[in-house]
Amino acid sequence: MKKLLLLSACAVALILGGCGPKDADTTDVPVPTGMVAYDMSDFGMNALINLPDSTFGMSDHMATGDGGMLKVGKNFGIKVKVGAGEMDYMKNEIIAKSEVYKLDKYILDTPDAIIWQWHIDGQEPEIRMFAVVKAGDQTYEIETDPDGKFSEEACKKMLECAKSIRPKAAPKKAES
Repeated sequence: MKKLLLLSACAVALILGGCGPKDADTTDVPVPTGMVAYDMSDFGMNALINLPDSTFGMSDHMATGDGGMLKVGKNFGIKVKVGAGEMDYMKNEIIAKSEVYKLDKYILDTPDAIIWQWHIDGQEPEIRMFAVVKAGDQTYEIETDPDGKFSEEACKKMLECAKSIRPKAAPKKAES
């Protein structure tokens, strides 16, 4: 009986000891249920971002010339890049002076994030999101996939994910 108890205790210790990440790709930030922490190293960014998990749809992530396009399912697509964080330029030049789109309204307007609705004459309105996130010593610009059509709720979900960007933890040094 004692051997069985000892064997069970060892098995539990091995299982629990083997769970979870071991080295560099985690921080102390918990990942909410329904999300996964995605490592953006493939796009030259030493950062993690929470993205919807596979229950939201298939993931399709690709490099763009200046960052990464992160897509999950049909209603989630964001472009992430290291940038200057020019919210005023986005609002006053890109949105306000667009020769194609007409601004209908800002749904959300904060110093570091906007969600807006605009349209092309004769077409259905489109909802977009843009955010500036400072994480560690980097500033990231996150915006909706310009080729996607998204609901207000989807843009709010994308903003929630954008705000989760954080630096990757430094690798733990092996104990000597």
